[in-house]
Amino acid sequence: MTDPQPSLVRRARQFLFRSAVGSSADEEGNIFADYVVVFRYPVVGVSDASRAEHEANAVTAFRSFLSKLRSVRLKYEVRYGEKNSLLVFVLCPWERLKTELYRSRINDWLTGVRIADIDDTDSSSVIANALTESERLRLVHEIVTGAVEEGGAGVVPGVDPFVESLFPLHDEEFDKVGWARVGLYIAR
Repeated sequence: MTDPQPSLVRRARQFLFRSAVGSSADEEGNIFADYVVVFRYPVVGVSDASRAEHEANAVTAFRSFLSKLRSVRLKYEVRYGEKNSLLVFVLCPWERLKTELYRSRINDWLTGVRIADIDDTDSSSVIANALTESERLRLVHEIVTGAVEEGGAGVVPGVDPFVESLFPLHDEEFDKVGWARVGLYIAR
């Protein structure tokens, strides 16, 4: 009996769970990702003769994609998705995020958005407390999708082969608190 999973899924096991420890792990060691990238490799409409070539192209594209993430110091974990897809959970370590935040603040200062001078003596705790969740997600999105020349990974859904979509994960704690305060009003 043949394995129902394509060889790309079987090969993906070697990419599983790059080390991502630190402030983003909970007590049980679960990792909380910033973004999820859907990597889909459709096999519908691919003839048996060209299936091996198609899978080889998908493996090459997948390795290239993961190489782009590693090149900008992002951590990731790969999990099985729906049929013929992999979910890549992307986590931005604090040191990488701090670098991007500093660059963003310099850019804001140069364009006149930020008036206060950028101080090298800002402690990590002050920066961490000033960083909102939405700003964190914006910075991670810039790292993932930004041009390689500007320090980004250059991963763009629809442009990169087999990369279907990129989306942030919901903050369940915020959703519970936030939605509890929102009332629904139905206009008649």
